[in-house]
Amino acid sequence: MEQPSKGDFFEPVYESLKSSLKPVICAARGLCLGGGAGIVLASDIRIISNTTRMGWPHAKLGLCSMNAPCSLARAIPINIALELMFTGDLIDADRIVHLGLANHVVPDAELESFAEGMRRKILASAPLAVRAAKEATTTTREVPYAEAVHRTRKIFDKLICSIDAQEGMRAFFEKRRPTWKAR
Repeated sequence: MEQPSKGDFFEPVYESLKSSLKPVICAARGLCLGGGAGIVLASDIRIISNTTRMGWPHAKLGLCSMNAPCSLARAIPINIALELMFTGDLIDADRIVHLGLANHVVPDAELESFAEGMRRKILASAPLAVRAAKEATTTTREVPYAEAVHRTRKIFDKLICSIDAQEGMRAFFEKRRPTWKAR
């Protein structure tokens, strides 16, 4: 990775979140501006409270966001991303979810418990399967479909031979909860 310039000190954080093969859940409330909004966007599952406001106010400060052109403009229609970058306007929780920038909006007082519930749901799934899903998704997004299928098949072929895959199928047929070993 290149040395950070004066303005991209958040990039190593974004890269770390995006490259982790572990699920990253972000629970955010209040103002998420610039780098804070970037952390939300770098996360896999984004839960916000009804008090959340997000924005990239850099143009009002004579600056250009490093994150918004690279992440925001890939996540939503470019015309909306550019409007948000040009004006520095903040968007509220309902619009954040409407634009697909967050998975869920919950009352402020329920944010932590909702995030904890999401964590528990993920932990109930096979850890190798969760990892494989994230790896397959993140490594194939930018490649042609046929190549994506080829790469995903390699990941699947390793996973299908795992102890957890065997346990999952056994548990399904025996109508019981599986006991994951992460092997």
